[in-house]
Amino acid sequence: MSTKLQAIGDYRKTRFIKPPDLRTIKKWCENKQIPSKQIGGKWFVEVDENFEESANPFSLVAKNVALTGNKKVDDLVRHALGR
Repeated sequence: MSTKLQAIGDYRKTRFIKPPDLRTIKKWCENKQIPSKQIGGKWFVEVDENFEESANPFSLVAKNVALTGNKKVDDLVRHALGR
């Protein structure tokens, strides 16, 4: 799997049905809750090339829901995605 860097502003618009605040995503990056890199003061999220090209809307929603940290939700998501 190869990864690409995506600006957090673009990430929040393309990955979420109801995007979280930009400050929330920055906090996730700073706390290493999502794979990311800071380059020149700007944050970028490492996105999986296969995920980026996925046509399955459930997988887009499921991966975003998994960011909540809710164990029950995360377990359901892993099960639904076959992980």
